[in-house]
Amino acid sequence: MHTGFTGVESDGIYRVNTKRDKKYVIVSPISDHLPVLARLGLHIIKQVVKRNIQIRDLKPANVKIFSEELGAVNWESIFRENNPSLAFEKFNTTLLGIYDSACPLKSMKIRKKAARKPWIDDELLRMIDIRNALYTAHINEPNEFSSAQFKDQRNLVNSTRRKKMRNFYGEEFKKNASNPEATWIIINEVIRGSPAPQQYSLNAGGEIVRDLDKVCDLFAYHFSKIGETVQSEAAVNNELLIEESTFEDLRGQDFEMKLEPCDSVEIEKIMPYRPRLQRPTVREMLFILEEDKETCRSPLLYKAFVK
Repeated sequence: MHTGFTGVESDGIYRVNTKRDKKYVIVSPISDHLPVLARLGLHIIKQVVKRNIQIRDLKPANVKIFSEELGAVNWESIFRENNPSLAFEKFNTTLLGIYDSACPLKSMKIRKKAARKPWIDDELLRMIDIRNALYTAHINEPNEFSSAQFKDQRNLVNSTRRKKMRNFYGEEFKKNASNPEATWIIINEVIRGSPAPQQYSLNAGGEIVRDLDKVCDLFAYHFSKIGETVQSEAAVNNELLIEESTFEDLRGQDFEMKLEPCDSVEIEKIMPYRPRLQRPTVREMLFILEEDKETCRSPLLYKAFVK
């Protein structure tokens, strides 16, 4: 999907692999519209796991009772015992008896957010990163060798993912074999499969648009028009003057657009993920911003946050 075209390049949608719930649109200032960083947050619902755990009641009053009872024990019979094994057994039995009495176990319910796909571990994520890198290399320089490399890694990722998923559910069934309720929860989870993807809609002039390609086209058209408007504005102190009405049509839409200025410092926050970005890299983009100050009048960026 592209947000605009020029004679020399196209502006694409880039994904940061280390933050898989975020998507970005990075546009350089040599494009036909304003430099834009658009971020779309994906609301990924994580499963809440509830379970009971047993913990010791170690409140100060119980610890004090434990200390007092230990101090009142007569250890002579243990000291006189010649067999070390019997001596330890007597000592351990006495100690644990007092501990269980003074600091009893109590039940506590805990709630913890679990990953939607717990079988996707660090090993599989590294394999996915390798697959993505091979795909990028093949797109840049397509040939039979790069294609074979990518397909081999892709097949390895898919087979490993399926294997890890089977192992995960196999262990879950074994763990809950004596609990029919938990077993049926797992069965229903397997039957349901992956949840349906979240649907997005955009109210564009009274028309509800749900197709993501059309949504991207609408945003591309909007930002290209912003670029034309800004080009006609006068520059004062090397800064762009932008009228509030420029963003008026998007502010009233269902996406709740919030547009605010963003300089190159903001872009540098993405620098830790630079090796994982498709080209152009953030470093290259910052270089373009620096070199294009004269022609662009300002390296000012605008970021569009879609809530």
